[in-house]
Amino acid sequence: MIEKKFTEQIDAISKYLNVVEKIEPIRKSGVVVSVVGNVIYSQGPPDSKVGEILEVERGSDKGYLPCVLVGFKDHLYTLMPLGDTQEIFPHAFVFSSGRQITLNAGPELLGRVLNGLGKPIDSKGILITKEERASEPRFLNPLDRPPITEILETGVRAIDGMLTVGRGQRIGIFSGSGVGKSSLLGMIARYTNADVNVVALIGERGREVNEFLHVELGKEALARSVVFVATSDSSKMEQVSCANLACSAAEYFREKGMSVNLYMDSLTRYAEALRELSIGEPVVTKGYASSVFTKMAKLVERAGTSHNGGSITGFYTVLTDAEDDMDDIVADKVRGFIDGHIVLTRKLAEQSHYPAIDVPSSLSRLMQKIVNEDHYMRASIVRELISKYKNSEDIILLNAYVRGADEKIDMAIDKKSEIDDYLRQRIEEKSSYNEAIKRLEQILQSSSRNEDEF
Repeated sequence: MIEKKFTEQIDAISKYLNVVEKIEPIRKSGVVVSVVGNVIYSQGPPDSKVGEILEVERGSDKGYLPCVLVGFKDHLYTLMPLGDTQEIFPHAFVFSSGRQITLNAGPELLGRVLNGLGKPIDSKGILITKEERASEPRFLNPLDRPPITEILETGVRAIDGMLTVGRGQRIGIFSGSGVGKSSLLGMIARYTNADVNVVALIGERGREVNEFLHVELGKEALARSVVFVATSDSSKMEQVSCANLACSAAEYFREKGMSVNLYMDSLTRYAEALRELSIGEPVVTKGYASSVFTKMAKLVERAGTSHNGGSITGFYTVLTDAEDDMDDIVADKVRGFIDGHIVLTRKLAEQSHYPAIDVPSSLSRLMQKIVNEDHYMRASIVRELISKYKNSEDIILLNAYVRGADEKIDMAIDKKSEIDDYLRQRIEEKSSYNEAIKRLEQILQSSSRNEDEF
């Protein structure tokens, strides 16, 4: 026991000695040339690298402002601050740190709430771990990703029964504001059978963050989760870092052979932050530089399976500009990166139909490959009934439909309330995967029609 404690103390001391050894007694420096909005331009420090943290002098003894070098042209550097640019003055010194944004990774992350730079904000003390990881992705050979064959139980009946997700799949959740996407993420995080939850809240209001932690997520789910937060008033660089560090944390647990759920709310705000960081680049599509979509693709690609049995299943929320606008540029690009999408509609939310999942408009591209034939057939029949009713709803509500004109519409009318009850689920209600399958079967068994006729 004494020997073990002594070894741990030596390891801790060695970590700090390594840091001291890396400190340069003479620091390379440059000077601020201009500040435009939230962008700082400097000459030097020499030999700095893209992604490096530089420290900019501030007035009134306020110390230094950490910034990230995001680009350069000749000797002019473009810096993105990790804080407020107030009291930056002309010709202020800029010092090289030799560091990049990193994450202290380890099991100690569980139950913690960190900011977008990986620093604790939950009043639980400092975070001491044995491993430090870069925020940027490590290259993963696509041939090292096994096919997705295992079902992930989300605990949400509409998803498990109608849009079954596999471990390692990437799913987009598309919705307008106030339709219940955060509540849906909270339900999945609470009831999933994944080992670990990693949550990135990007650009959210402070009130929403606290509400998500205590109401949507809850104490029990938080204990097996790590949450990264970059609120709407944080710098764009911190919001981008928040997403990258969340992926790094998820990758750490995947390498330990664990099943990880990664929740990113929202990918839209991540894209908007990237757009601001890409100032000066040629604009390609609707105000976005091409680098924005390249980095989005890299971020999403970090989820997936691995040969050691671990996996990262990604749930990425996407805000649509107009009412359920799936043609928004970010939404359109994201659909090309992911393995399925869940659409939440305001119309269902206004009917107190939660989660407000529009099943016919949603799709899990891997469902047919991971569920048995009976399950897939029944889900397809129910999907068709929902579509039939949706397409004929106007004439049904106007009493203009004549019963017997279309047998499938007749069945859709008969099953409407039963299907709605199946798809509705209260936040505090947990539904197992087996229960979702059983209730789906019961909907069709109680029908007078034969399933084979569909």
